[in-house]
Amino acid sequence: MRCSKAILPVVILQPDVVRLFGKSSAAFLSQLNYWIQKNRSGVFHKGKRWVFNTAEEWGNQLGVSDRQIRRIVAELKKAGIIFVEKLADYKSNRTNYYTINYERLNELLEERQTDLEASSRSGSSGQNVLMVKTEITNKENNKSDTLKDSYIAVSGTSNNQTKQVKKFTQENGQNKTSESTKNTTIQEMISFWNQIFPNEKVTLNRDLAPLLLSAFKVKFKSDMFQWKHYCKTIESSQYLTGKSFKLSIYWVLKYQTIDRIRAGEFGVKNVPIPGEQQMLEKEFQVQIMHLSEPEKCKEVRLKILKLYGAYVYKHWFHPLKFFIVEDRISFSAPSQFHGDYVAREYRCILGG
Repeated sequence: MRCSKAILPVVILQPDVVRLFGKSSAAFLSQLNYWIQKNRSGVFHKGKRWVFNTAEEWGNQLGVSDRQIRRIVAELKKAGIIFVEKLADYKSNRTNYYTINYERLNELLEERQTDLEASSRSGSSGQNVLMVKTEITNKENNKSDTLKDSYIAVSGTSNNQTKQVKKFTQENGQNKTSESTKNTTIQEMISFWNQIFPNEKVTLNRDLAPLLLSAFKVKFKSDMFQWKHYCKTIESSQYLTGKSFKLSIYWVLKYQTIDRIRAGEFGVKNVPIPGEQQMLEKEFQVQIMHLSEPEKCKEVRLKILKLYGAYVYKHWFHPLKFFIVEDRISFSAPSQFHGDYVAREYRCILGG
């Protein structure tokens, strides 16, 4: 994680970031973004890459005090810009791991951009590249620096929720076919929501429609199955559907909420995606036919897949390697527990 003394990699952010958070906080955010972009840095947790450093190490990288780093972290965490967790395997290790909440960051920057456009700007380029990665090579005498710039698109899309809402409200029926399709999609989303959550029924209105369309396009990739799966995932949480929590479709459609629920927060369970099992079965059938195992082993695999389904096969049988010993099918497993379980629970079919 530590930078060498000769080469100090940093990330320079747009002026809007500095104006929002101040130079020191923006510099910390820039450096954190740099390490997150490094493929071999930190750990992968809840669908995000997390990196760690002590306050002293962050301070050395940015040229500020430990106390200032702690203040910066506290402010950014409170604002929802960064997440901080202790992810070490041992509880005695109290090291903090950090990651950036890019959705919240983009929301703030878009709000600022919208305000600026409304007041003074009229010819914006519309680009949403928020960060510029720059490598600064410092010579020992500190007399000259070499700058090399390359662009990093934050959060992977420029079609964020704010722009989608604005676009939707500005459409005035210019394309009747497109409008009809959108209305049908939105009505189907609301219908399924009301079916799953009868106590939280909603009706279509001017505020809700663009939020539904935005989330459908950006977060659910215009796939109704993904929206239905998302609703079923919410339904699996006793906390979100309990009396102590006021469930709202407006909260559910926030990008940050979608990311957190998909990451398994709020007590949601792992709900199978509609049609996923059938899709997996077809994929496994193709994989089995292309294995280099004996035909008898392939036949057993296909039989197991048909009898127990794709999920059982994926978890217990896909990792196995089948082979024949003295006219009997045998297998090797990735662990002794795995092998003992399969041999005990599926003895009949493997023996046959």
